[in-house]
Amino acid sequence: MGQDIYKSINLAALRCLGRREYGIAELTQHLCHKGFPSKTVAEVVKQLQNEGAISDQRFAESYIRARIARGFGPQRVVNELRQKGIADEVIDFSLSDIEDQEMTDWSGLAARVREKRFGVNAPATVQDKAKQWRYLQYKGFTSEQIHSLFND
Repeated sequence: MGQDIYKSINLAALRCLGRREYGIAELTQHLCHKGFPSKTVAEVVKQLQNEGAISDQRFAESYIRARIARGFGPQRVVNELRQKGIADEVIDFSLSDIEDQEMTDWSGLAARVREKRFGVNAPATVQDKAKQWRYLQYKGFTSEQIHSLFND
């Protein structure tokens, strides 16, 4: 019975990983929610981690790239990764690695996001500027990034 459960959990985990990357905590939680025993889930996930099938680093990099592509800023991405159980060291390393590799320009991304939502014209009134500012904060851009956008 024990070996059958282990194989079932392993198969379920590999199915999940076949669809997309998962963080270790996220996959563990997902499998426990399916009703598998948490002790055996932990063993399977540890084995998958040792085999390189699951990696918080790989998940974080994949997640960051996907969120950048959808127009989210660094603050929101970091908060979402923390909620998914990724350690701050992994987040910081992944974020800086992607910024270095892809020369991510957060202010430029904020400008594109603002332009897509509100058009190319500068905000006409203080209320319009405040609305755009709040939207960009919601998307996860820092005050400095937004400030530089409106000052240029």
